[in-house]
Amino acid sequence: TQFPTIFRGAIYIVGADPLGDGTQRELIATNRYVFLTGHKDFNRLEMRRIHRRYGTAGVKQTLWLDFPAFGHEYPLPAQLERAIQFLDAGVDSEVMDDQ
Repeated sequence: TQFPTIFRGAIYIVGADPLGDGTQRELIATNRYVFLTGHKDFNRLEMRRIHRRYGTAGVKQTLWLDFPAFGHEYPLPAQLERAIQFLDAGVDSEVMDDQ
């Protein structure tokens, strides 16, 4: 979110950046973001809060990936592939639970 004109999206893995304000927020809203967490991640609730803040701020191109057996760790290739597909596709907001 610090460089929304350089990076057109992000994959937040078990942690996420807060939103900027003003003009920065308008630029952020044009990009795509994936929030990847799991039921065993100690940071899951904070990720959910930040994901909701993005939606409230008008950031519509987000994907919430919440895997049941996933903890505070790096994703498996298939999990990461889904995130990359979303960033590349440019689809609107989705929520994917229990993958």
